[in-house]
Amino acid sequence: MAATGSDTISVAWNAITNASGYVVQYATNSAFTAGVGTVTATASATTAVIDKLTANTTYYVRVMATGIGTYSDSDYSVSKSATTLKIKLTTPTLGAVTATGSDTINVAWNAIANASGYVVQYAMNSAFTAGVGTVTVSSQSTTTAVIDKLTANTVYYVRVMATSLKDIDLSRGCLSGIWLKNKVNF
Repeated sequence: MAATGSDTISVAWNAITNASGYVVQYATNSAFTAGVGTVTATASATTAVIDKLTANTTYYVRVMATGIGTYSDSDYSVSKSATTLKIKLTTPTLGAVTATGSDTINVAWNAIANASGYVVQYAMNSAFTAGVGTVTVSSQSTTTAVIDKLTANTVYYVRVMATSLKDIDLSRGCLSGIWLKNKVNF
């Protein structure tokens, strides 16, 4: 079982002999008393996708084989949990990226809804592995940054990412979002 999106979880189980189908039950608590829903699957199915879920929410899932004729329904399986993914912010579009002095670049981009700020990263190569630095912007409405103290006569690559406090995973030390990059020559 795994979250496959901000609103989907994929579930798999073993086929049960003489099952007429399966009921996949999900809930937002392990007692299955809150946020409860079901998805049904045919007898030949061993997977299902639960959709229309809430982003960044833990769901508990269990499966029951349904019987027919002389076979009754099975008990529910032991439940497992998965947390739906966070919603990715839209990627900013870089506007003007201009050298304004021998050691300064001005960067502009569009505002992104639901962002709490932006991270502007610059580097001396397009892989962003040499001469890397960042400028953090802590406001959704601020869509410009100044990068200074750069080396004169050097090509710099610039990229920007929208961030949200809700989308920062501190345990991994990374930010949600997609980088958009551009380069500027001095």
